[in-house]
Amino acid sequence: MSRLARRVVVTRKIYEEGLAMLRDRVEDVFVYDKDQGMPREELLDAVKGCHGILCMLSDKIDKQVLDAAGDSLQCVSTLSVGFDHIDMAECKARGIKVGNTPGVLTNATADLTLSLLLATARLIPQAVHEAKTGGWGTWKPMWLCGTELAGKTCGVIGMGRIGERNGRTWHD
Repeated sequence: MSRLARRVVVTRKIYEEGLAMLRDRVEDVFVYDKDQGMPREELLDAVKGCHGILCMLSDKIDKQVLDAAGDSLQCVSTLSVGFDHIDMAECKARGIKVGNTPGVLTNATADLTLSLLLATARLIPQAVHEAKTGGWGTWKPMWLCGTELAGKTCGVIGMGRIGERNGRTWHD
């Protein structure tokens, strides 16, 4: 497999599968191997002479970072749906390609929506509180029953990617 770039900077620890794909195609992959964001000064130093940056939503990729990377920078990609943390006008002016991951969180967010619906309907936060504070006591037939969802109609407000995914999941 041909190598496409000589050096890529990854601003946060990511899954090993993703790193393996990068390492198969890139001579030098620098990874900031921590779960918190890369300090600004370290980012400015790390990107010097790199060909690509794989950043996170919390990394501000502005003119200062692009200047630090220099003329070798060919692409910036973000492991997020949004890309307002990247100076798109500056990247366009320099001919730097920008990528994002537009569908990466659709299923996860839809799953969380469903879990919050179930937690609310079935009074799960209240039950957890009672269990943690010793208020559980003896069984009571009407206590913490919540609302049964079987046979109910659930409306979805907004039919974007996540609303549509929820509608399909709940319908199936």
